Amino acid sequence: MGARILAHRGAWKQKAEQNRPDRLGHALRAGFGIETDLRDRLGAVVVSHDMPGADAPALDVCWTEWMDLASPERVLALNVKADGLAEIMAPLVAGRASDYFFFDMSVPDMRHYLRLGLTTFTRHSDAEPSPAYYAASAGVWMDELEREWITATDISAHLDAGKKVALVSGELHRRDKAPIWDLARHFRHDDRVLICTDLPEELQEFLR
Repeated sequence: MGARILAHRGAWKQKAEQNRPDRLGHALRAGFGIETDLRDRLGAVVVSHDMPGADAPALDVCWTEWMDLASPERVLALNVKADGLAEIMAPLVAGRASDYFFFDMSVPDMRHYLRLGLTTFTRHSDAEPSPAYYAASAGVWMDELEREWITATDISAHLDAGKKVALVSGELHRRDKAPIWDLARHFRHDDRVLICTDLPEELQEFLR
């Protein structure tokens, strides 16, 4: 086992396919983890990066399949885009601590995930040099929002502190993917490292 790949919003070819349940399920069936976005609409959790409309798929439509496919090698990276979802999500992930993590929620809301014992990643970026609730977090979501800054030393420091690390590939911010992919290759034998990318199959070949 080595570094794990997260398919950003599923396995898609056209932007309109992003976060569609069938494309997310396809990525899991292909052996990748997935990154997807959670919001609420009319009292239910839906899969949507932006403000959800009536066509946003309800999470309960695809959750059973995701849980059947999820594993420590096929992790669900659940990007929380709205506050107040922790209590709803807690029973859905009970007993599956190694198969998922929540991240990107607001700092005040993060407290609820941690209090409920949910697997939670904090953020470390050029805009967030001091990750919130670091000691209590299971891992660190490392992101380059405005500039390239992540080094192997930065990653190793988190690993040495007992954290998992998820790296955001450059193409998600319309930048060159090479710097993060080169770091991923450096850590390709370490299963504590995950890489979120729009190009999961290409990255898989690169890491071989």
